[in-house]
Amino acid sequence: MPLRVPLLRDPRPVPFRVETRRATVLGGTGVLALGLIVLGLYGTVALSVGLRLRELSVRMALGSSRTAIVRLVLRQVLAPVVVGVVFGLVVALGAARVLTALLYGVSPHDPATLAAAALTLLTTTAAAGLSGVARHAHEPHALAPGRRVMESWRHRPVQHVIE
Repeated sequence: MPLRVPLLRDPRPVPFRVETRRATVLGGTGVLALGLIVLGLYGTVALSVGLRLRELSVRMALGSSRTAIVRLVLRQVLAPVVVGVVFGLVVALGAARVLTALLYGVSPHDPATLAAAALTLLTTTAAAGLSGVARHAHEPHALAPGRRVMESWRHRPVQHVIE
């Protein structure tokens, strides 16, 4: 008489499947949050660089080189992000004790994960700053010394004083 063994669809116990599903949902939510942060950060930095086009034109009119302009923009857009990344890493390491129960297959102090998140934010900021400067630097007469300043004054409305 042959021995009949019932086959299971998933050999893992039910509580383990629930925890796996919960970890997958939380991981997906984390990736989605990082994507939204990257999009928002890129848009904000690119807009702030675009709004400073007149200032950059004045700097070039006064003799700054394109390299000096790029260095200035990168320094000014990366400084607050570096402060935010350092603060975020401190908070993440402090909250690691609370989140230990939710982590599977990764340590709460995993240096590769923390470095990847920080590097993603810093790279996004640098790319947004560089793309803003490069986009305007390649437009004809966008950063031409004096040209941009004169165009901005020409389009200002004249204010009439009624006495």
